Amino acid sequence: MKRVLLVAPFTTLPGEGGRNRFQSLAELFAEDYDCHVITSRFHHLPKKHRTLPAQFTTQAGYQVTLLDEPGYQTNVSVKRFFSHRAFVTHLRQTLDVIQMPDLVY
Repeated sequence: MKRVLLVAPFTTLPGEGGRNRFQSLAELFAEDYDCHVITSRFHHLPKKHRTLPAQFTTQAGYQVTLLDEPGYQTNVSVKRFFSHRAFVTHLRQTLDVIQMPDLVY
């Protein structure tokens, strides 16, 4: 089965309220492919860190990896820059250890 990787640091996950294009894409890809979403542990809309219930992958139909990011309180701030920088650092580390997929979005 072909593998698809979605890197979406600002996505909303099922159960968090609201929808966005990354959630829709993950659901569409998961119908025909092995889909893996990499996103931030920091949920950018409410400005809070999140956790996933253990059964999330089974319910959603795709795998999710949450990368650590310190977070920030306001959208325009130096803390936001350093938070995104931390996400990129953890993304690089994750990409070094996972098997590369057939498609990266």
